[in-house]
Amino acid sequence: QYPGAEHYPWYLYHDSAGWRYALISALATGLWHQFHAVSPDLSKEDQAFAREWLQWERRHADVLRNMEPILGEPGVGPVDGYCSVTSRSALVFLFNTTYDPQPVTLDMRLDHDSDYVARELYPRAFNYRGPHQGLFRRDSALETTMSPREARIIEIVRRSPASARRSRPELFGAPGTSSGHTVQVHGEAGTRAMVGLQHGGAYREKEITFPGQRLTPHITDWIYRTAPYETGADTWPAGQFEGRPLGEDTEVRRNAWLRSRFFAPADLSEHIDISPFNLYQPCWVFEDRLFFVVRFEPRPAFDPIRTASKVQGVPENYDRPLPRKYGIDLALMNLGLRAWINNTACSVYPALAAWTGYAPNPQPVVAYYFEAGSRLQLGEHNTVVLFAAQFDANAFRGVYMEHAPHRHASVTLECQ
Repeated sequence: QYPGAEHYPWYLYHDSAGWRYALISALATGLWHQFHAVSPDLSKEDQAFAREWLQWERRHADVLRNMEPILGEPGVGPVDGYCSVTSRSALVFLFNTTYDPQPVTLDMRLDHDSDYVARELYPRAFNYRGPHQGLFRRDSALETTMSPREARIIEIVRRSPASARRSRPELFGAPGTSSGHTVQVHGEAGTRAMVGLQHGGAYREKEITFPGQRLTPHITDWIYRTAPYETGADTWPAGQFEGRPLGEDTEVRRNAWLRSRFFAPADLSEHIDISPFNLYQPCWVFEDRLFFVVRFEPRPAFDPIRTASKVQGVPENYDRPLPRKYGIDLALMNLGLRAWINNTACSVYPALAAWTGYAPNPQPVVAYYFEAGSRLQLGEHNTVVLFAAQFDANAFRGVYMEHAPHRHASVTLECQ
């Protein structure tokens, strides 16, 4: 029984972010897909999203029909993708299934000795900044970083003579809009970007800082100490304990107390719901709620979902490990997790896997999470404390902020 789905089966609750990721993934497989009946609570925004991209698929059917896999086998871990190349362009799909940002380098190897524009079609729409005054050549490399759990579509096209002669400003490296002799550059509040601007035959690059306070979605710096829960239950949830920095080589197996600090920007209340929380539906339904995902990711040589031989350690009759297709069952670790934010206890829930029925546990757990937004002190540094009855420092990856909002900011550039 999935937490929050006591009244209806969990699959009747629409997962907007996961559904959009799945739709883009289906487009990448080169027309080898089917769309079945969708959830009755599919929003108008998701309906419009589906219509837009299915129409796009029909317009690009000739290209999509020739898709080939790149970057290795799809699975949990490295970025994977698909690509189709024609005489004039290339279309690339990239997928990051993890909670970590991951760099990707694409070697173009295109046919014609020409200038090319590399542009992102989804999830944002902008031109990448190439090494040749914002443009790319046939043998250039496109370097980018995939955001956590991101699906992306990139198009690489030959630059037409008409585009080269146009008078309006052309921006590379970030989304933007132009008006007259100014360009509005858009980005995430508190971050930086190096952009290129082409106008009137001149090209210049500039590093810009978007205004606002940055929200870092990963909490990775922790201190720890060990003691039974009863020892620190009265005072340690407030973070009032001394400890040592936690690392992957830390030898702690039981009764681990962990503490970290993070900054919550003051304007978060404009983007998330900070009212008292009650889990009466599955967590993915609460798109405006900020959840903290406690990450434990062991690195076993055996993936139970990949075996056909029924022999542990020999996946699919091969004598070597294969890329994992699913997460590892954390229920077997018997973590006994507890969590507090600013000395307020948080209910910790298991994130159950969609793959079920595999021995030894028919209901595997791929992560643990708790609602955090209603307990934050905005505009200040906050304290998060975790307790684990059983602990594996080598598997612990910190905390990831699920549903962290995109807080947009803009910078104006003058065209000279």
